[in-house]
Amino acid sequence: MSSTNKTSLGLNMWEASDKPVRQDFVNDNVIVDQEIIATNEKINQKISDVNGKISALNSNLELESGAATINADWAIGSANYYKIGKQCVVNALVTLKQNTTINNTLLISGLPVAVQEKVCLIY
Repeated sequence: MSSTNKTSLGLNMWEASDKPVRQDFVNDNVIVDQEIIATNEKINQKISDVNGKISALNSNLELESGAATINADWAIGSANYYKIGKQCVVNALVTLKQNTTINNTLLISGLPVAVQEKVCLIY
């Protein structure tokens, strides 16, 4: 016989005087299974919602990159850039040649025109 005391889920809480039968355990297992299935569905829905938001967030970001070789009268080196969304990172290795008149100012340019209008350069 099922117990008269039940948990909030409806599971049996037997006392010493109760006489449980196999069906009581089966009924409790059905309740537990239903709760697990419902919780699993809620978790999967949350995961789906979060993945949808992440996809929507990432879908408007464009990744572009490029490289250049520097070979001028005053310097040699290389540079590359990575543009993600409106941020652009430029890495440059520039070696000034001897007898140059360049002082402490160096302008890095050469991003494609289509990229220049959409970029916030971080250095």
